[in-house]
Amino acid sequence: MLALRINPETYLYPFIKRWPTPSLPAETLLVRRDGNDALCLNELQFRTNTALNLRFSLEHTNSAAVKAVLGQNGIVEARDYFGAPVLAALYAIPDSPWFLVTRMDTAKVYAPLAERLRLTILIGSLLLISTALGIGAIWRHQRVRFYKERYEMIQCNIRDITERKRAEEALHYEQSLMATLMDNLPDAVYFKDAASRFIRVNRAHSRKFGLSDPVQLAGQIGRGFFLRGARAAGPGRRAGDHPHRSAAAECRREGNLAGRHR
Repeated sequence: MLALRINPETYLYPFIKRWPTPSLPAETLLVRRDGNDALCLNELQFRTNTALNLRFSLEHTNSAAVKAVLGQNGIVEARDYFGAPVLAALYAIPDSPWFLVTRMDTAKVYAPLAERLRLTILIGSLLLISTALGIGAIWRHQRVRFYKERYEMIQCNIRDITERKRAEEALHYEQSLMATLMDNLPDAVYFKDAASRFIRVNRAHSRKFGLSDPVQLAGQIGRGFFLRGARAAGPGRRAGDHPHRSAAAECRREGNLAGRHR
């Protein structure tokens, strides 16, 4: 029989302290079952004088070491020897009663995830704020353009109304000026349409027909109006005795001019 002995403090314990990596706050335990306890076989990183001295009662089923010696394997959530929540990896060492327990504080495991979550929330919030600001800017631009168009439309309507009012005032002024000029001219002035009906006459012309209001001649044919006046004067009177001979002569002159045109 050949028996070999090594000093575990020379290589094994320092190696286990550095595994799985020296940069992370992780810790590895080498344990085995010893009666109703789980016995720690190595020196721990965060506690001294633990080799063959630190025990975990099997009644503490939440302990990572107890879970290992009771046969659980893989990644589990458990408690460490301080009672803090940890995430542990449990493995049985083949052909030995030993178990390897690597544990890491849950807060340290999820710290990068929490940081990424905060970063994600921050980026998402910034994107939402940027989107809201963009939508607000677009909405504001559209409202400004809408009110600008309404303002320009109102301004155009005001200009149109102003110009129309000015045109109406100018037309009224011209009409008043024309009416004043026609009513005060001593000569006869009149307008006729294509059917030889009076459209507008002045007072001097209406007095030739014995009328005081020029409106009475509107729509009348001068020759017919004179003949109706002559018949109304009576059969005993001649056309030459009519007091409005100048009007009759004018009607004859218009009739001759109309006959020449035909």
